[in-house]
Amino acid sequence: MNKERLQKIEYIKSLHKEGFTYRQICDIAKCSIGTVSRYCGEGQLEKSRVRGRESYTPKIILPKSLEDIKNSAKRRMLKHRYNLTEESYIELYSSQKGKCAICEELYILGSPKGLYIDHCHKTNRVRGLLCSTCNSALGKFKDSESILKRAIEYLRKT
Repeated sequence: MNKERLQKIEYIKSLHKEGFTYRQICDIAKCSIGTVSRYCGEGQLEKSRVRGRESYTPKIILPKSLEDIKNSAKRRMLKHRYNLTEESYIELYSSQKGKCAICEELYILGSPKGLYIDHCHKTNRVRGLLCSTCNSALGKFKDSESILKRAIEYLRKT
């Protein structure tokens, strides 16, 4: 980041600390509300309707790190999609010793290349944790035992 940009960020932050509103900071610093909310570290824009027209008003939330935001989104997804808590996911991970249930390759918990939750699409029942390759392979075989058996027979013949 260049020196001028860093100075502007510091200036925006100082105005925010002095109690100026986002709109006032935008007018003074000649930048957008998105820029102000991003650099102040606590604003999140919320679209609202006021007397039939759209306007942007800042909604103040407590500052969170990017990691906290990612983790809270993951927790909501686990609960909503699979009815799993973070603790039950970790328990499942531990029971598989951090390995893919099919290829048994080891994956570190929380790494970008992690294990995916495999589930039955009909009953939504969680079956285990799979690596990306194995998860995709099951999907391509349409989760069908008969197709997988034919694929195994085919591999044995050749």
